[in-house]
Amino acid sequence: MSENQIQLLSFDKDYFNSVNLQTINEALDKIEPTKINWIDILDSKSIQSVDDETFMVHKLIQEDIKSHESLPKCEIHDEFLFVSIKDFTLEHNEIEREHKSFFINANTLLSFSIDKANDYKTVKDNLIANKGKIRKSKTDYLLYLLIDQIIDHYFPVCEFLHEKIIQIENKIQSQPGINYSGLILEAKKQYIELRKYIFPLKEVLLKLQKPDKEFVKNSNQIYYNDLNDHVEFILASLENSRELLIELRDLNTANQNHSLNNVMKTLTIVSTIFIPLTFLAGIYGMNFKNIPELRTDYGYYVLWSFMALISLGMIIYFKKKKWF
Repeated sequence: MSENQIQLLSFDKDYFNSVNLQTINEALDKIEPTKINWIDILDSKSIQSVDDETFMVHKLIQEDIKSHESLPKCEIHDEFLFVSIKDFTLEHNEIEREHKSFFINANTLLSFSIDKANDYKTVKDNLIANKGKIRKSKTDYLLYLLIDQIIDHYFPVCEFLHEKIIQIENKIQSQPGINYSGLILEAKKQYIELRKYIFPLKEVLLKLQKPDKEFVKNSNQIYYNDLNDHVEFILASLENSRELLIELRDLNTANQNHSLNNVMKTLTIVSTIFIPLTFLAGIYGMNFKNIPELRTDYGYYVLWSFMALISLGMIIYFKKKKWF
């Protein structure tokens, strides 16, 4: 493991210390029993060196920590609390998904980032500056701050998706003849992914709000309730995006059907006009010897004039019927 892939932050209301380490064993050796300890692990491989007896990290939980596809979950046991969650961020106008996990045992919190480093800069800055109640609180409040920072990332991501859908709507309205089903499908996939990993957070937060568990104090329930409100707001925003996507899909389909109908109408009109002309051309193209009109000096011109009158008459008729 490269240098500074593990950071140990120890603190209480009057004390703060931060060290960068290379192995989890070094972090375990430097834990201060009388302080709150936060071990921020930026490499998923380091979980393999966590001592099962010390932190009660079951192999199944180790799999959850390293899994990119696992849904958010919360497990509360007598010895530990485990939470996994997905972090969504915007990178170069693309939605990126990252897997985060948190493990609490006694006075220690471990945070795992397996996709890329999340330095939780705001939380760490507040720790250093001793802002708010973070240095006066336990690991449950620290966990709230970390989850809150992740949930805060959801708002710009959902806004980005909504703006993307609005842009598709504007394109459909300005150029109804173009098929935008590909863009709609792409936005729908992003919506499905967001909802897939955000909706289970409701269950996670409900478990964390249970006051009979020692890891989350009653005095901090209000903060987790606030997180739940944020998730409800985000899910409502996603629901609005879903309804708009359905409307855009129907509008795009209607536009395509309308365009197809116009094409069919044009082809039908052209075909209808040429039916009598083809009939006349077929008659005078027959190989009978006795066709009197063929012997007249003006038969050719009369036929062309008659065909032109038929075409003009049919066009005027279709126009009056408002077929085009």
